[in-house]
Amino acid sequence: AEKAAAEKAEADRLAAEKAAAAEREAKAKAARELAELKRINERNANIAAHSNKVYFTIGSAKIRDVEAEKVKALIEFLTANPDYRVAVVGYADKYTGSANINMVLSEKRAAAVKKQLIEAGIAENRIDSDYKGETGTFGEKPADNRVVICTLE
Repeated sequence: AEKAAAEKAEADRLAAEKAAAAEREAKAKAARELAELKRINERNANIAAHSNKVYFTIGSAKIRDVEAEKVKALIEFLTANPDYRVAVVGYADKYTGSANINMVLSEKRAAAVKKQLIEAGIAENRIDSDYKGETGTFGEKPADNRVVICTLE
């Protein structure tokens, strides 16, 4: 009877250890998942806060001073956060110029923003650049579509 009681006590002890280990592992897994969710949320908040639109005047790919401040803020963020990349996509409005002219203009706009990023020390391999001509509609006014959209990734 003593032997049976000792065996039962040992079995109970092992079961309790196993349950405690499983609980510790479950808590550790939950903590890792929570940390990952916090990291993703922080990254998404940074993407939303630091992505930007750089607007241009009709027929121009020159970055105006007021818009250069947006590029400067993007440069500062990218410099401080080397794990982020940026997609730079140029557009033109469909109300002025032909489709061909607008395609070239949107390319020049995207190139102007990319050039400033590179000149400020952002590695070219962190910048995805594209242009879409007059294919995007981002607002009710034509001026809303004379834009380079800079989206962090």
